[in-house]
Amino acid sequence: MNTFIITVLFIVLTTGGIKQPMHTLQSYDVAIKDRNLNQQKEDPYQVKFSLEKQSETGYNLIVAMQLNEGAHYISPNSRRTFTGKFKLFIDSKEYLLVDNFLLEDPASVEIYDNHPFVDGYVNWVAQDTQYKKLIHVKTKDDFNVYGFIQFTIEPRCSLEKIPFIIKQRHGKLVVEINVC
Repeated sequence: MNTFIITVLFIVLTTGGIKQPMHTLQSYDVAIKDRNLNQQKEDPYQVKFSLEKQSETGYNLIVAMQLNEGAHYISPNSRRTFTGKFKLFIDSKEYLLVDNFLLEDPASVEIYDNHPFVDGYVNWVAQDTQYKKLIHVKTKDDFNVYGFIQFTIEPRCSLEKIPFIIKQRHGKLVVEINVC
């Protein structure tokens, strides 16, 4: 009888009668593939910087925001304080005189938003929009001036900071995204 019990136990243990948890890499592989696909998703917006000459030393710095369907952000013209409100910063002290006014075209409209994070009036920007800021060059010397735009893009809810550089070389002024 003991021999019978030992034989049955041996057969059960060696033939998989007791199921051991199986560890496979299949779910891990899928997670990696999904993560890579998420990283490859297109941004919900595109930004283009340009300069428009206004006078001998005056230029409009133009920021063109192109939004993909469903993307939106808070206008700099919103009267309430929001952390992710669109802003443009230029470190201009030495080489540029920067006007305080930022023109938004088309101008956003204030609406009431009852979302728990807003719960009040806000100016949402949900269409392609241009911003213009007047700058005056104070020198003929070559220089680099750094700046950035910052905003929270919705519905992704991520704070975006895009650095740019305004360069003057041999009297020619250019602006470009700063990839460094």
